[in-house]
Amino acid sequence: MLVASLYSVDDSYPPLQEAAARGQADAARLLLDNGAQVNHVADFENTPLNTAASYGHMGVVRILLERGADVCYGRPGGTAGDIARARGYKELAELLKTAEATKCK
Repeated sequence: MLVASLYSVDDSYPPLQEAAARGQADAARLLLDNGAQVNHVADFENTPLNTAASYGHMGVVRILLERGADVCYGRPGGTAGDIARARGYKELAELLKTAEATKCK
């Protein structure tokens, strides 16, 4: 359990964003279970999904998608799928392309 009086799960660069950047799937799941916002827009207009995609962390991306991450959100660098494609993460880009096809209009 997170100590609410000491730590917020949604600061300007929240712990979920850090877990996404480091590929820590178990930590991401724990944070989401304890109230972290899956679509929180942190510094540089990034969501956890954008961050996980930019580092190629498939496990974290899958968890975020299962928890309702907005695959259609586009920041100046594009959607998570755009980021994965630009960085050469082919398998991840395909996963996100499939998710975009069903959710983005």
